[in-house]
Amino acid sequence: MLENCVLYTNGLKIIHMKNFEVSIEQALERFDGAHLIKEPAEITPKIRTYFYGSNPQNYDFLTPFKKGVDWTFEPLLKHFPNTYSVLTIGTKFRLVHRPHIFKDYILFLEVDGRLFSLNRLPYGRNPDDNGYSKNLGFQIAALPRELSNAFYNRFDGLCILRDVERISFQSFLLPKMRSSWASLDEMAERHTLDKNDLNQRFESRFPISPNSKDGSNFFNMSSFLSTYIDNPNDKDSRLLGDYFFVKLHNTDQKIYHIKDGDYKNMRVLTDYCQAIDQYCAHIILRKRGRFDFLPYTTPFSW
Repeated sequence: MLENCVLYTNGLKIIHMKNFEVSIEQALERFDGAHLIKEPAEITPKIRTYFYGSNPQNYDFLTPFKKGVDWTFEPLLKHFPNTYSVLTIGTKFRLVHRPHIFKDYILFLEVDGRLFSLNRLPYGRNPDDNGYSKNLGFQIAALPRELSNAFYNRFDGLCILRDVERISFQSFLLPKMRSSWASLDEMAERHTLDKNDLNQRFESRFPISPNSKDGSNFFNMSSFLSTYIDNPNDKDSRLLGDYFFVKLHNTDQKIYHIKDGDYKNMRVLTDYCQAIDQYCAHIILRKRGRFDFLPYTTPFSW
């Protein structure tokens, strides 16, 4: 286990992180009686029924576990080849049964000894599932198609497990599961911004259209990716990071980049495939330095 992995730098100041280093052994110890299922051959009829019953209600982790990492991350290959490589070469899925308090299953991806989690909705509710015929929803429709297909088609966002005490699907550093996308108010609270000025500025610049094709009738901007580490031992880390917002109303499939809470100098992430591909690989491989998104952006005019 790496004790001081450097994820981020800000000028000459280096932020050392001792977390984001959860192993499968730690995860199994965390839950009383947890059982590791190593191979699809170990899947029993009872497990299949849990995931694929007549009215599936449980998160479908069985499909990616059976089909493997190459199938799960194949939508990344065309536009996010670096991310695809680091998630598939030498990696493996780990399906864990938690029989006592949670009475459920959780799927981990093991990358170089570290655990990641990916979310999936119950079988039949993921866009790539056979028979899926529902509307993709405001969030998926708000993203450029390359992004939505790669990160929200066969799974619903990715998460690096932060520490052994918080093994959950709360997303950190990578494209988030849809239920944890961040709001403008969340950014305002982080940076103690004037919420009235922030919301008035955005609502004036991005008004609601009465003829909106996506059916939304209220102002809504959400961030599918934020790069804040929130190191509890370094207060400044709460203020160093990037938000990437999309409009869920009057969708234009543009990505709006706000660095360190400076919304008045917001930019548009135009080369989004290259930027997010390089960034995800940067984070997963634990490269030194803060990733610079600015070369992939263009100015935004208020």
